[in-house]
Amino acid sequence: MQQPYDEIAPLYDSEFTFNDDVYFYLNYLSLPPRRILEVGCGTGRIAVPLAQNGHEVIGIDISLPMLRVAKEKKVFPFYPICMDMRCLGLKGNFDFILMPFNVLGFLTTSEERLSFLKQLIPVLNPNGKIIIDLFVPSQRKVKTKKYVKKFVHTTTGTLVIKQTQETYNKDRIKIEQVYKQYEYGKTTPLHTYRNNFSLAIIDAETLETELLEAGLWIEEMFGDYIQTPFNPKSSPRLLAIAAIL
Repeated sequence: MQQPYDEIAPLYDSEFTFNDDVYFYLNYLSLPPRRILEVGCGTGRIAVPLAQNGHEVIGIDISLPMLRVAKEKKVFPFYPICMDMRCLGLKGNFDFILMPFNVLGFLTTSEERLSFLKQLIPVLNPNGKIIIDLFVPSQRKVKTKKYVKKFVHTTTGTLVIKQTQETYNKDRIKIEQVYKQYEYGKTTPLHTYRNNFSLAIIDAETLETELLEAGLWIEEMFGDYIQTPFNPKSSPRLLAIAAIL
């Protein structure tokens, strides 16, 4: 069964070149080296620099094409594993469990999220932390949003044009993306890729309620990657640092 991001795995690292969140994790985790579980590691955008800084990172993702890109980087100690986060099959204790860049939102029901969060407690050290990074939806009542993005594929030098449509309802966003890859000067695309998925809209109150029900609590909450205190009306991100009750 095809998973989100399967088709666009060859394009992912060329599109997502920002690293503000990488610096946040590097600064927050600091030294000495930690044992880290990253949920939704993808191509290793975050896991690779963490491993290069001495941390041991176990990365799980459901997309095999994304994991193939990660494995090609051959950075140790980073160990990518194909696994559905709804059915964790891991043993051992982790100092940190990371859920970067909206990963928790792929579990679109409260029941799914609660089941998943409960599975984290047995593999988290008693003094360990869970870091959850979520988007904060616009306060404007927008039902549909469309936008276009262009970037250059770093390996082939081709131009990629990405068209996105986001459809909002009460508790989730449906995201439909079309990527067209062109040789410069050409009007017919070499390749067309599609990436469709839904994300749950999880506000701070919902997150706190679900964490408490799972046996976790929020120690800190930031509104961006420079650790500004969270403000639900103005913060662009919701970064929650959670621990076992």
